[in-house]
Amino acid sequence: MHVRLVAFDMDGVLTLERSSWEFVHRHLGVDNSDNLDLYRKSEITYSEFLARDVRRWLSVKPDMTTTDLKNILSGIKTVKNINSSVRALKDAGITCAIISGGLMPLAERISSESGIGIVRANDIVTAEDGKLTENGIIMVEPNSKDIVLRDIQKKNGIKPDSTVSIGDSPEDSRMFFLSANSIYIAAEDRMNGISATCVLPPGDLKPVAETILGWNSQ
Repeated sequence: MHVRLVAFDMDGVLTLERSSWEFVHRHLGVDNSDNLDLYRKSEITYSEFLARDVRRWLSVKPDMTTTDLKNILSGIKTVKNINSSVRALKDAGITCAIISGGLMPLAERISSESGIGIVRANDIVTAEDGKLTENGIIMVEPNSKDIVLRDIQKKNGIKPDSTVSIGDSPEDSRMFFLSANSIYIAAEDRMNGISATCVLPPGDLKPVAETILGWNSQ
């Protein structure tokens, strides 16, 4: 297999935190479980779901700015060996991408630090004074990651048989269908019926890179 593209989910794959949104909720002391339930039941759109989440933040901190959000997200730690692993993949001629329903400021930070060149994540529109609004910039709907991956493949002239996808949730498995090989990041007891080429534990990107480079040499 000649690997040309690796598509990473972010939260729980590149970070120790499984949800950047939930991390912000916890920091601000708010609960979005009712909004999440409505979204999962398809009673609200993802756009409305995002707006309601930000509304919760603003109910606690009405003057919240992009800088405040970045400062909160700075508390999220990345997994071990992320920079060296991405560098090894890039040295092998592999394009790396983030496809995440998580927050863009975190994705941009990881991209800057690790060298991952393609970033697709979700952001929040800010007013001229830098304060957050309730309007979202949605690049990735969690249930439509396959659409985002297909677009990246098309723009870069890369076929599914040269693609590897890595994720840690059932939503990520949609990318697996457009990938020759896939890696599910989870403990064995959290597979939830997901079919992937292999399963690796969370917290360290080195085994992920070694597995992909192994496939690349076959």
